[in-house]
Amino acid sequence: MAAALIVVGGVWLGIAVGVPVAARAVASRTSPAVERVMGDNALSTLERVALRPTTLSAVRRAEISQRFEALTSRVAPEAGCRLVFRSGPTMGPNALALPGGAIVLLDELVTLSANDDEIVAVLAHEVGHVVERHTMRQLLQTSAAGVLLAALVGDVVSVTSCAAALPTFLLNASYSRAFEREADQFAVRALDRMGIDRRRFLEALERLEAQAGSGAVPGWLSTHPGAEERARLIAP
Repeated sequence: MAAALIVVGGVWLGIAVGVPVAARAVASRTSPAVERVMGDNALSTLERVALRPTTLSAVRRAEISQRFEALTSRVAPEAGCRLVFRSGPTMGPNALALPGGAIVLLDELVTLSANDDEIVAVLAHEVGHVVERHTMRQLLQTSAAGVLLAALVGDVVSVTSCAAALPTFLLNASYSRAFEREADQFAVRALDRMGIDRRRFLEALERLEAQAGSGAVPGWLSTHPGAEERARLIAP
C-alpha cells in the first residue's frame, strides 16, 4: 500500500509540477518559425469553421491598429505581435492570441466596447498571453511528454498532432487560472505605462460578464475568471 501511494504521489507530482515546468522551458526554446506555422494554420482552420471577414470600415480598423501598435511598441516590442480583424458570429465578443504573435480581434468585441480604451485593455491581456507564450505552454501541458520532446528537438512533423489540436483548443480556450492572472497582471502594468486608467479593464470585463448573463453568447469571458474576482487583482 505504501509503495502504491508513493508511486501515485510521484506520478501526481510529475504531472502537477514537472509538466508545467517542462512546458515553460520547451515553449521558450520552441522555434519562432514553428510557432508562426502553427498559428497561421490554426487561423486558416478557424476561418473555415468559425471566423468570417471583418465588417469594420478601413478607418475603424486603422484607428484600432494605431492604438495596438502604440501598445505593443511600448510594452512588447520584441514579441512580434500583429493584429488580425475578423468577425465571429458564433463566438460572440472575443479576442484570441495565436502562437507566433497573431492576435485576432472580433468585430463583436469592438461593437460591445464602450470606448477604445476598453479594447486596448482586452488586447493588452492578449498580448500578455503572447509574451508569456501561454497558448504554447497550455497546449504542451495538455499534450504532455510526447509533444514536449518533439517540440524540444524542433521536429515539426512530430508536432503535427499538437498543431492539429490547436484550433479546437482556441475555440474552447481554457487557460489555467495562473496563466490568466499573469495575463491580467501584464495588462494592468501595460495600461499603467500607457497612462490608461486600469478601471477600463474592469469595465470591459463587467460589460462582457453582463453580456454573458443576458443569455447571449458569452464569448471572451466564457472561460475566464469573473469580473468580481479580477477586481481584487486589478484594483489599485
